[in-house]
Amino acid sequence: MGSIIWYFIMLLCTFVFFAIGYYAKKSKVPMHFYSGTEVDPATITDINAYNKENSIMWNTYALWYLISTFAHALSPMLAVIMLMLACTLGIGILIFAYDKILKKYSIR
Repeated sequence: MGSIIWYFIMLLCTFVFFAIGYYAKKSKVPMHFYSGTEVDPATITDINAYNKENSIMWNTYALWYLISTFAHALSPMLAVIMLMLACTLGIGILIFAYDKILKKYSIR
């Protein structure tokens, strides 16, 4: 029963992050990262490229959850460690990657 719950929750998280990536890719306005903020379209040089890189960032993050989901079959401890890394180190990497994307496409 515990494995079924693990797979359900992890696949749900994976789906959410892939959905954010898909939304970013299809969006016509610049994708924001931080809650409650918006990116002014006038400050972005290429909105499509900016959103595409945001999409790649979120989809890469979602892969950590997907891999962790199926790592559970090999070793539940490995899966938990991967999840902990995604939730801690991964968040820091997301922030760093987003700031890099924002700087790359911001009008200076």
